[in-house]
Amino acid sequence: MIRSKVSINDTIICYNDSLIHWNKLKAMVDYSFPEQYKDTLQSVILSRMDQLDNMYNDSIAMNVIKRMYKGKVYQVLVNHYLPDMRNACAVFLLLHKPQPKVVEGILQPTIVEVKPQPAETDTLIHNEVDSIPQSGVVMSTVESWQPKWYIKTNAVALAFAISNVAAELDVANHWSVTLPVYYSAWNYFSHKVKFRTLAIQPEVRYWFSEESDGLFAGAHLGLAYYNFATGGDYRTQDHSRETPAWGGGLSIGYRLPLSRNSRWKMEFSVGAGVYPAKYDKFINGHNGLLAYTDRKTYVGLDQLNISIAYTFDTFRKGGKR
Repeated sequence: MIRSKVSINDTIICYNDSLIHWNKLKAMVDYSFPEQYKDTLQSVILSRMDQLDNMYNDSIAMNVIKRMYKGKVYQVLVNHYLPDMRNACAVFLLLHKPQPKVVEGILQPTIVEVKPQPAETDTLIHNEVDSIPQSGVVMSTVESWQPKWYIKTNAVALAFAISNVAAELDVANHWSVTLPVYYSAWNYFSHKVKFRTLAIQPEVRYWFSEESDGLFAGAHLGLAYYNFATGGDYRTQDHSRETPAWGGGLSIGYRLPLSRNSRWKMEFSVGAGVYPAKYDKFINGHNGLLAYTDRKTYVGLDQLNISIAYTFDTFRKGGKR
């Protein structure tokens, strides 16, 4: 704007829009910031204030903040703190040469000495800190939790030629629901060896971490149609093909990120349950005859997962969060 109005030498203009006013940011964070992030953020700010100001160090510090808690701290700063720090300051030093006075026909020079005044840096900093909005920001419940959903498959089931897919959704802080579906309709190289099934196992999980990573405990239901044989004299099938085993149980597991951006994850879990079942026993041969019908309650292992998962962000009104 100045150059468009006045012809001025570039060497006397200093322009820099990269440096961050760390003193003011520290005061704002001290006044109001989500408690679970405050100490970690203050340590970065204090470390930066101990260094000489330059754009390179500012860039390093902001990159550290962007990675904290998977970007959540940076989003709070961008949405609620950094906008109040945006300002522009221009200092003009004008040297005016007045016209000489005429006294009785003789030109009398008038000498005017202009002394630049030192910048009142400390006063400016204190004034800016005092101007911090007093409304405060309470972000702990809104910004600290961002739901995600996941698509995954169980490698253990795939190893037994059982196709499967599962979807999981974060429904609340520390809570998620998942629904796996398993399907198999083929023999294992012989009509006497098979494990055919159509099964679902919806589960509610409680995560001990806010990030839906790490340790979790779950409670699940289960329903399975089945037809299996292990090469012995009999083949076992749910009664009349319309009496699936159903029940439920408990599980425990652990999930950890595989990729740098935490999109890809690996999950381990094991569970046990109780399943009342009514089933038919057939002679294990081609079109084998029905031998007998029996009932049994299965108690034991019903979940063994080594899963690979991919993470998606949820979408809300107004765009991607």
